[in-house]
Amino acid sequence: MALPDDPPYSEPGEFRPLAARLLMDLGHAEEARRLYRSLPSLDAVPVFMGLPAWAGTAELAADFGDRDAAADVYRRLAPFADDAVRHMRAAIEVCGRDGMPPYGVVSRYRLAQTLARRRQPGDRAEAAELASSAAANSG
Repeated sequence: MALPDDPPYSEPGEFRPLAARLLMDLGHAEEARRLYRSLPSLDAVPVFMGLPAWAGTAELAADFGDRDAAADVYRRLAPFADDAVRHMRAAIEVCGRDGMPPYGVVSRYRLAQTLARRRQPGDRAEAAELASSAAANSG
């Protein structure tokens, strides 16, 4: 798959993690890897794009086994972990209240992933319950 030279594949670089993630999701791993290798330094990403760029880079670092980038992104994202859990809990509540079951399933699944990784007391049990609930409601 040839990549065009216009955004998001050229500049601004903060969109490259998102484009590479999309390529991975579409099954174009080699193109995603090439784009991943061209990512600008995370220090060069504008503050307002930091969280999305860091999150995209974290997923890609995991996909490509890039331990150094994963460690760097983890350090950057760690201060936001509790906020993320709080926001995902709120998203689950809103989805249930506003009749948006598909988004509720995704929110429960993502919260389960986060809690399983966070490993605070009670997190693993809650993660298992959330994952089961998401699976039961995904069809």
